Amino acid sequence: MKWNIPLSSWKFFALLFCLGLGTGFSLFFFSSQSITYDGPLYSSGLQSKSFFDDVYQTVKQESFNQVKAASVVVAHHLLVADQIARTFESISSYPKTIIILSPNHFSSGTAQVQFSQGAWQTPYGEVFADAEAVATLVSYLSFTAIEETTFEKEHGIAALVPFIKKSFPKAQIVPIALASSLDKTKQQQIATALADLFPNALVIASVDMSHELPESVAFFHDQITQSVLEAGGCDQCRLEVDCQPALNILLAINALKGTQTWHLLHRGSSIEMGVTENPLENTSHILGYFTKGKPTHEQASPSLFFVGDIMLDRYVEQLMQWKGVNYPFKNMQRFLLGTNLTIGNLEGTIGEQAQTEEDLASLHFVFPPSVTTPLASFFTTLGLANNHTDDFGQDGYESTLSLLTESGIDSFGSSNAPDPVFETTIEETHLVFIGYHAFGMDAQTVVDRIQEYSTEGNPFIIVFAHWGEEYLSHPTDQQREDARRFVNAGADLIVGHHPHVIQGMEMIENTPVIYSLGNFIFDQIEPATNEGLALGLLFTESHYQLSFFPFEIVQAQPTPLSGTKEQELQKRFASLSQEDLSERIIQNNLIISY
Repeated sequence: MKWNIPLSSWKFFALLFCLGLGTGFSLFFFSSQSITYDGPLYSSGLQSKSFFDDVYQTVKQESFNQVKAASVVVAHHLLVADQIARTFESISSYPKTIIILSPNHFSSGTAQVQFSQGAWQTPYGEVFADAEAVATLVSYLSFTAIEETTFEKEHGIAALVPFIKKSFPKAQIVPIALASSLDKTKQQQIATALADLFPNALVIASVDMSHELPESVAFFHDQITQSVLEAGGCDQCRLEVDCQPALNILLAINALKGTQTWHLLHRGSSIEMGVTENPLENTSHILGYFTKGKPTHEQASPSLFFVGDIMLDRYVEQLMQWKGVNYPFKNMQRFLLGTNLTIGNLEGTIGEQAQTEEDLASLHFVFPPSVTTPLASFFTTLGLANNHTDDFGQDGYESTLSLLTESGIDSFGSSNAPDPVFETTIEETHLVFIGYHAFGMDAQTVVDRIQEYSTEGNPFIIVFAHWGEEYLSHPTDQQREDARRFVNAGADLIVGHHPHVIQGMEMIENTPVIYSLGNFIFDQIEPATNEGLALGLLFTESHYQLSFFPFEIVQAQPTPLSGTKEQELQKRFASLSQEDLSERIIQNNLIISY
């Protein structure tokens, strides 16, 4: 690990604590035992009183306003101990009850929602759970339980109690450990119960944000999360955080109490702090509080992720047979989370069709039905307008459609027509996806579809184009001609694939055209075929933002790039693109006004 900046003593010990959590967290906690209190007593960790005194001394030297906050979002990553202290010290009131919504990090116990009636030993004295309040909630919510063992190692609670004791010395807590799989109906029931039974309680969501990703991706994911906080929630979001139910419950309580105005205090990450350069050690943090009032924005920002060609046959299938069906996606699990929609080009059929040697020689691809499990975990939508969709005729195409539909994956396009077109609305943004296969359909059919949908309200029309010449790093004249026709017809964004290598982008009028994102999962040999880009799209009320995230494919596994490698591929993509876009591409800051 490389240290890039000097760390104060408290930050150094916080780092040791946080690294310890990943390698032997139980070392920082002792088992429940009796001291002067006859219930379970847990440790808040090894940090001494001087550690927290130093943190609070740092905060006291800064000037900030105190406010009457109803709820807060804080990290439990002690690298940002000063920001946690600052957040709590920003609150002017002294609540008697503090509700802590925490992840169940180790999936301990049996119930999806677990409470503790225990106490935590901190350098400033004990913090006690409100046992009566917990008992009331458990009787009120039949799907919850008191499971003390879970809290022996739950740092989502333990990391915060010293700050609570220091900033709110007389408060009792209601500690809640939540499963990430908790459904929205139960989340709403919990929110309603907490708002009704404890209207004056301070509610804390103990949540770390993006994990194990390059800073550029973490920042993009955090933009999405911040937009949800500013909007007071969202119905269709899939946030890349360590416990979305904790945020959802807090936001639902805010909606019931009319306390939805978000105030951001801090956004940062381990990489940004200079603590590490390794994306696998990166954790991002968003801290702030909510006050009485309406949300800052009327709706959360819709978000999309695009990747290029996905091929799960040949050597990729062999690797999945040897190492498991999730193998190709292993290094992209968190990368592909966070957006409302994730879209890729499925380069083949799915089904039980028999595959002959002649099929393989002719590059006819068929994937086993088991691939729908990882595809459904990471993709909401797949494009089928390409030259492999009909490798096994109409039967192959229909089996692909059927299996995708059964798995909850939307699809659009075919090998010879832009139909079916995929339409959806996220928040109030109406999106239309039209597939184009340049070698199997007339471009005029796509023009007709664009014009048809352009007359229906004001949709944002995306053409997902399978075009160009394989292994060529620049678009052909035909690609450019097709792109201009689509833009003139009313397309708002064109995203390309098929060349198996990255091609550049240009603006035609006010429409971005990305000619090729390259491969996403493939088994090709040429070095250029083992590099790709993911495109992130974020909509706001006045504009949309494009961000590009480089990755490399190693043994059929796409893996995010960071540091020098990320910068080099970003610069190469910029060099292939329209000259006046280069600087904004390198800075990952392409803003397009409507």
